[in-house]
Amino acid sequence: MFEDYNNDTVWQPLYVPFLLIRSVAIGVILVLFKSYSLAAALFLFLMSLAFIAYMTKHRPIKDKSNFVCQMIFDIIIVVVSLLILTLSIMDMRKASSPDIRLNIGWAVTIANYLIQGLGLVKALAMVVKSIYNKIVHKSKERRIKRLDSSRNIILPVHDNNSSISPMRKVRKQKRLVVNNFPKRSKQKRHSKES
Repeated sequence: MFEDYNNDTVWQPLYVPFLLIRSVAIGVILVLFKSYSLAAALFLFLMSLAFIAYMTKHRPIKDKSNFVCQMIFDIIIVVVSLLILTLSIMDMRKASSPDIRLNIGWAVTIANYLIQGLGLVKALAMVVKSIYNKIVHKSKERRIKRLDSSRNIILPVHDNNSSISPMRKVRKQKRLVVNNFPKRSKQKRHSKES
């Protein structure tokens, strides 16, 4: 699970736990703090900004395209939390402008669909990238096998002295010749011959 994330600093491996804590905190705030809409919206906005700052400073995701995609998600979440903060401020001031509320509501809805659509595009891109990497890996393996087999091809050797051309391998194996017999000196050879 952690192979897609950097771990150069202490903060980078904490990306997944921070993401989990953020998701749980958003759920808890939305459920428990309905009556404190301004405080909840402000907390969500500040938490989203802190997560963007963390992502920008520590860059925990290895793959650049995944990192950019996650940053786009987080920026959309910041925009949505800012819109919700705006709605809660309007509620606190008792500002009744139905057109503005409707426009903000549409912006939140569109941002939600945008997040869902980008998530789908990201998932499809990961599948396509995985398939592409497997194809490239297989073609590299085939190319390596082809190169290895081409090195061991038997080629004809042209010999001018004979009418028959013997066959030999292009890549010769080196032979290690070990002489276990000590060399005889010339005197010993002469003495045995005599």
